[in-house]
Amino acid sequence: MYSGSRPKRAKWAYDGICPDPAVFGVLLQLGGPPKFKMKKIPVVEFEKCIGPCVGSARYNKLYISGNDVNVRWSESGEFKFSGTYGS
Repeated sequence: MYSGSRPKRAKWAYDGICPDPAVFGVLLQLGGPPKFKMKKIPVVEFEKCIGPCVGSARYNKLYISGNDVNVRWSESGEFKFSGTYGS
């Protein structure tokens, strides 16, 4: 068991492709196609769009531990979600 003062955290990332900007806008409830290349979305808002992000490892459950999720979008339709997770 970890007994330090800081909680254990690790980075996560998800890469994907969505060739239609309008569909990506609906996925993240943007009200239209994305008008950004990079944006921070609060975890609460991200989970409202995507659903709860929970994983399990041995005897622990893992959650997104940061305050925000980084969202990157390119005109080619490639996107990346990233952030930190921990128990």
